[in-house]
Amino acid sequence: MGKLDNREKLVKALGDPNRIQLIKALLGKSQYVSELARATKLDRPTVSYNLVVLESAGILQSEYQILVSPHSKGRAARVYSVNKARLREALELLDQLRAQ
Repeated sequence: MGKLDNREKLVKALGDPNRIQLIKALLGKSQYVSELARATKLDRPTVSYNLVVLESAGILQSEYQILVSPHSKGRAARVYSVNKARLREALELLDQLRAQ
């Protein structure tokens, strides 16, 4: 299988229940991997893998933030959020595919 085109990435990203669960968890607020694992009751490797797929499709975006909790002070971690414009585009594509 060759490189996926833009539309195929979107369809693949939305084709897994775990990824839908992660998107739903992120619609309310940006979160770290560990927060998402707790919220979705998925293990961290599963969360991390699916976040990569969603970010690759452009549905999620991430940035590093410095942690401020007493136990983590000074360390950086990646925080994820939904790219709502890209998510809308993906949902519109799915609607178009269903209509065909």
